[in-house]
Amino acid sequence: MLGIDGLVTGLDTSSIIEGLLSIQQNKVAGLNVRRSEILQKQSSFAGVEARLQSLRTALGQLASNQNSTLREKTVSSSNEDGITAAASDDAISGTYRLRVDRLASAHQVATSGFAELDTEVGTGTISIGAGSSNPVEIEITEENNSIEAVVDSINAADAGVTASIVNDGSTDTPYRILVTSNKTGAANEINFSSDLTGGESLAFDFDNPVEVAANSSVTFGSGAGAITVENESNKINNLIDGVTLDLRSADPNEEITLTVEQDVEAGVEAVNGFVTAYNDFIKYVNDQVQYNSETETGGPLLGERAVTSIQNDIQFTMTGIVGGLTSDMNRLTSIGISVEDTGLLTVDESRLRSVLSGSEEGIGAEDAARLFSLSGTSDRNGLGFVVGSASTLAGEVEVDITAAATSASVFATNGADSITIDDTNNTFRLVVDGQTSSELTLEEGVYTPEEMASHLESVINGDSELNGRTVDVSVDGGEPPRLTITSESLGSTSEVKLQSGPAWQALGFAGDETDSGTDVEGNFIVNGVVESATGRGTLLIGDEGNAATADLQVRANINAADLTEGAEGTITVTRGLASRLDSMIDDLLDVENGQLKTINDRFTATDEGIQDSIERINIQVEAQQQSLISQFTALESIVGNLQQTGNFLSAQFSGISGLSI
Repeated sequence: MLGIDGLVTGLDTSSIIEGLLSIQQNKVAGLNVRRSEILQKQSSFAGVEARLQSLRTALGQLASNQNSTLREKTVSSSNEDGITAAASDDAISGTYRLRVDRLASAHQVATSGFAELDTEVGTGTISIGAGSSNPVEIEITEENNSIEAVVDSINAADAGVTASIVNDGSTDTPYRILVTSNKTGAANEINFSSDLTGGESLAFDFDNPVEVAANSSVTFGSGAGAITVENESNKINNLIDGVTLDLRSADPNEEITLTVEQDVEAGVEAVNGFVTAYNDFIKYVNDQVQYNSETETGGPLLGERAVTSIQNDIQFTMTGIVGGLTSDMNRLTSIGISVEDTGLLTVDESRLRSVLSGSEEGIGAEDAARLFSLSGTSDRNGLGFVVGSASTLAGEVEVDITAAATSASVFATNGADSITIDDTNNTFRLVVDGQTSSELTLEEGVYTPEEMASHLESVINGDSELNGRTVDVSVDGGEPPRLTITSESLGSTSEVKLQSGPAWQALGFAGDETDSGTDVEGNFIVNGVVESATGRGTLLIGDEGNAATADLQVRANINAADLTEGAEGTITVTRGLASRLDSMIDDLLDVENGQLKTINDRFTATDEGIQDSIERINIQVEAQQQSLISQFTALESIVGNLQQTGNFLSAQFSGISGLSI
């Protein structure tokens, strides 16, 4: 403040002005205290939001039936050096005994030796490949005819093989080219031809391979009905449903025991993780809203009814009953979770393990998963619940299929009682489900239609370029019989399109046939109200705006001949405790309309309002201060002038009084 303390008046003007402004300044101090309280509330409320986020993360392992940790299976092997295995949630618990008779191996062949790495072979063309795929032709010139360059050229050709140079340790010609098929299995033998001239010979010893191409062989059981399965790979996923075997070593005389069982420990860990996150939220809110009568102080969120309301809703949700489940498995206490007087949850791990391991009569891990997750059951084979979302409501949903999903099929125009294949008509290409095959080759010979159907199917399905897209080749009952090629997928992505190759004419096709499948069509019906759905393959998906079935996905594997008038079946959707809570938290945390955003916006708006008030008062104080300073400055000036006038008059009066009359 400008120092104007009265030299003339003798007034303590600074103190007077401060006194006059103190009321406004006290208002600012009070507003700053209020703002500090609001910021503390907002900070504490951020802790509520953070703990809800953590709780939602913990719920993720329980809320979805498809990915529920409570449904996970584990596999133990009596000899992991021989077999390791992994199980899907759908694997059947049990004990299985197997013997690994033979491992799958990749075909390997080598050339005779060369003296130096830069030894030159002839020039011309080599052709190399593996399995049923057509070999790749590689041109060998004087620029790439050293054995090192030949290896590089083979590896760059993407021919389904890998080349390298090995040193066999011999004195004169130690360097040999080794070629390995990129895939194991008897069907993936290397094929090679050459028309090179000049230079040293480039010849592979196919009569004495380094490694024979062989399938793996596993025998299941040891009795008279033991099952032996061969596979191109050392990974086998079709022997035990839901179990993938990884073969490590072979010993036909050793029996290996695989035990498939519920992954109880993973389930216990997931439940404990949820309970820990839930209790952390409850305790945190309790601390923030409590009142200490001894210290007469309250938590930062004391009186914030919105926060306690959220806490109450969450507690009510988790302690409720799940409709649609049996009475012995429809609440938390069913699996050993109880509620303390404080509102916190405790876990009886002994009871939980007993349920998850199937030791309790009539209930098990599947029931525990349904207690927590969004799940569904069907009253009709071929209809199955897949998944839903926070927008999918619990209850009965009728499924009305109006059109079944179909596969793409192409039909031969001409039939024949025998089919002859030679080197003039043995190649072809096609597209399966949007993927183009490599140029494929049929083996030469004379086939019956049935033999050709089997051979053609094997050649197509063995093509690596199709990347697992498969077909079924069949023979119709006509005279003469004709071939049919059908994609094994269903829906609009199912496609069969014939392309180039003389083989098609030999097989009775025109060579330009094409077909696509169609998606399933239908609707959902809830309490008599039809809700629209969109087909995607065999999935029927509830449209986003549906009141009850938004995002509901139902798998409909029903043939057109089995469709009926009206609904084909009913899916009963059950929303378990974790799914309910996940949906509730999803609504609370909605970034646009969620309750937490509303509360936080209120804190922010209040803080901004206080800051605006403080700013207005400070402006007013500054203006008042300047006005008072001006007024006191004027007062000093007036008093000074009066003093000068008084002094002048006093001097004049003194002069007058000294005159003689």
